[in-house]
Amino acid sequence: MSLVESDTDLISIAKEKDGLLEQSQAVGKALCRRDGHRTLLNAVYAKFLRERYDSGAYLTNWRIRRWLSSSRNPDQPFFMFVNYLEPHLEYDPPKKFRDEFLPEGMDPSYAEAVNQDAWAYICGQIEMNERDFEALSALYKAELRYLDYRIGQVYEYLTEHDLLEETMIVITGDHGENIGDHGLMDHQYCLYDTLLHVPLLIRYPEQFPAGNTCDELVELKDIYPTLLEIVKNEAIENSSHSVRGLQELMTEGGKEYIFSEYMKPQPSMNALKTRTGHLPTDIRKYDRTLHAIRDTDWKFIKGSDGSSELYNISSDPFEQCEISNEYPEKVDELTLVLDKQLGLFDNVSESPTVDMSSSTQERLEDLGYLQ
Repeated sequence: MSLVESDTDLISIAKEKDGLLEQSQAVGKALCRRDGHRTLLNAVYAKFLRERYDSGAYLTNWRIRRWLSSSRNPDQPFFMFVNYLEPHLEYDPPKKFRDEFLPEGMDPSYAEAVNQDAWAYICGQIEMNERDFEALSALYKAELRYLDYRIGQVYEYLTEHDLLEETMIVITGDHGENIGDHGLMDHQYCLYDTLLHVPLLIRYPEQFPAGNTCDELVELKDIYPTLLEIVKNEAIENSSHSVRGLQELMTEGGKEYIFSEYMKPQPSMNALKTRTGHLPTDIRKYDRTLHAIRDTDWKFIKGSDGSSELYNISSDPFEQCEISNEYPEKVDELTLVLDKQLGLFDNVSESPTVDMSSSTQERLEDLGYLQ
């Protein structure tokens, strides 16, 4: 949903040329292309407006408001999926939000200069200390606060069109972030709760009274049958989807177990080596598939490399003390349930291949959307 998806072509082209004449000729050729007008707009935006606004949530909200005002058929119900990318590396929140979360005594220039290259850090090419991660955490919190502000605007747009009270709103995240946690950055290579425990908020007064909270175990896939129930359809009986909506889980009790999986390392080991130029031997431990099972007290993670990790979530919520050797019976119990769950997916077909540019593939790998 972004007008500027990367450094603008116009600026990049100019930088590649040394002389003024060469720069002018290169820019002229770029503007004569069929998409030259878009290149020009991107360059103007990057030069004059990027510092004032942003290329993500601001433009996304502008498109939402425009669609609600001029494109929506008022006689038809609608489903809108909005994907904000702000809380992804690199964290670059607007200044007024950034300064709100900086630790006491930290100069803004320190946060601006902190390393945000996750792969260089993971591969040991850049060292980071506790203060660095405090700065990075502040930037991340500022991104979330800024996103909260933009989501608030969506509420205002719905109110302007008398839609708020009859619209179901679901706010969630597809993952969290590691900010030095477990020796990692970004949201790859693990199944710890730093990535799995995400917000889930629902506003729909008819079914979800305001102020109610739920401490039961639920999964994001539970949103699917919930939406179907709201529109009076029946949940699809498919083993890859939950068939219990959140209304039922909240009133009759949550799930005994919840599951997660990490199918392939992204970036792959080869891609990581290409980007960093060097791949330490210990980084190869991330070249694996991971599956996890959790109940209210225990969390078990199983790797395709034969690794296993057990945590008592009730006493060790940050998963700092691995205790699989101390509780072999619990490992066996959870392994049995996990393997039974994995059997349900044995016949799932591979995803189809899609042609894309190398830059698009690299960006999607960074975000973790390619498997």
